[in-house]
Amino acid sequence: MNGAKELFLVCLRLMRHPTILLLDVVGDIHVLPQLPLQPPAPPPPPPPSFGYGTAQHSHGSNGVDKGAKEDGVATKLSDHVSDKNAMDTDSSTPALYSDKEKLRWLAEVVVRSEQARMDTMREVEKMRIEAEAKRAEMDLKRTEIIANTQLEIAKLFAGVGKGVDSSLRIGRS
Repeated sequence: MNGAKELFLVCLRLMRHPTILLLDVVGDIHVLPQLPLQPPAPPPPPPPSFGYGTAQHSHGSNGVDKGAKEDGVATKLSDHVSDKNAMDTDSSTPALYSDKEKLRWLAEVVVRSEQARMDTMREVEKMRIEAEAKRAEMDLKRTEIIANTQLEIAKLFAGVGKGVDSSLRIGRS
């Protein structure tokens, strides 16, 4: 448990001074200083828009303004997109966390996993001790049975046929 407590304290200290923690496979903690954040790349420019207000008089065109035809469709599409965006942003968990919240969450997860590991180790140790006690009991019973058997054999040899149960006399009449 001491390791978990120590890790938790390290995480709390790191909340004041943000750094990057690396946990390797062995469980060692490596603390790296946080690199300065670069601003995200600007979004790509929108595709060039074509004017919908101009009439097209090409082959297959009936001369009706294309913008007038698609105006209703465009409105429906934009409503659908805004509804979708509202649903995407309406979430019970915020998308971005502050560094303190991230570290606190990490510390809580590490402490919980360390406690679960310690509980598992305690349980395994308890099961090992119970199995060892069971083995010792079985060894004691085996030794007791062997000792009783040897005692009976010794009694049989000491009696040499005197007062021995007839069922134990094999091959003698």
